[in-house]
Amino acid sequence: MSGMRPQPVNIIGAGLVGSLLALTLARRGFIVSAFERRPDPRVGSPLAAGTGGAVTDRLCRQFGLNWGYRLLPLIALPLAGCLLIAAVASLSAYGAVAALTFAFGVIELTEGSYWAATMCIAKADTMAATGVLNTGGNLGGIIGIPIVVYLSGHHAWTATFVLGLALAVLAAVAWFGIDASHAMDTDASAGAIRARTAP
Repeated sequence: MSGMRPQPVNIIGAGLVGSLLALTLARRGFIVSAFERRPDPRVGSPLAAGTGGAVTDRLCRQFGLNWGYRLLPLIALPLAGCLLIAAVASLSAYGAVAALTFAFGVIELTEGSYWAATMCIAKADTMAATGVLNTGGNLGGIIGIPIVVYLSGHHAWTATFVLGLALAVLAAVAWFGIDASHAMDTDASAGAIRARTAP
């Protein structure tokens, strides 16, 4: 397609075949849009999240709360970032899809650590704390999607995936700042709020 304007292509169905076709056409210079009618075609998510929860539970019993919750994200997050780089470096569309699929599965392994550590720290305020956790995750998507759209729109796939690797490593490092063995003191927090709001 050298010398020609990139042609738009719409792909109906973003399953394995649709994704492979989209990657192949995008690498050949087409502007690809993929459409999927199912809200969530990922079937591995519950399996990976459940497995991660079971592994996290075992790690907590063996290494205590802090390291039990940290170990899986410390390994999985950078590994997922490396799989992003493997996807963009792949010479095969099949290899790219496989790397992205494994990256997603590895990220899902960390779900148990995030939710359980939040509940362990928040105790009686678990509902509010997990609401903040969930909203924070959505906020990351709101911020990240325009960046990814901009970079991929300028065919900067390597930069897009390097950014993903950097953020995955940053998220792993952030786990060193989480002390799951120290529950939040809700009585002191409530007392401080009452003192500030008292007339």
